[in-house]
Amino acid sequence: MSNAEDFTRIANELKQAADSGDLDALRNVYATDAVIWHNVDDTEKTVEESLKFLGALRAVTTRTWYADQRLTLTENGFVLQHYTGAELKSGEELSIPSALIVTVKDGKISRLEEYIESNAAAPAFAALAALSQAAE
Repeated sequence: MSNAEDFTRIANELKQAADSGDLDALRNVYATDAVIWHNVDDTEKTVEESLKFLGALRAVTTRTWYADQRLTLTENGFVLQHYTGAELKSGEELSIPSALIVTVKDGKISRLEEYIESNAAAPAFAALAALSQAAE
């Protein structure tokens, strides 16, 4: 299998797992020591830390989706640009411009850098903060 075929397969697996909200399938596309970085907090996270955040995000939304997905293959992986859509439990709908820069090694994602437009995501972050405060 060529790098292009491998990278396209991994990108499709990532998109399908994210679309369905299947955290186990998402876990499977990552290398065990993969690093996930987000521009909004400038912090590197482990796969498990990232999946925990995604689980919390699911708790404050009624549905999520990805629109206008554009895939560009690179020498070491791919770039996936899209809009992350979310409907919060309050009924508010969000459309968040997003881009993932993904590095692939040995058939797994070894690094994922996620860039999102933080102002568009602010209502989701506020809902997460409220959920966290309610749990304390």
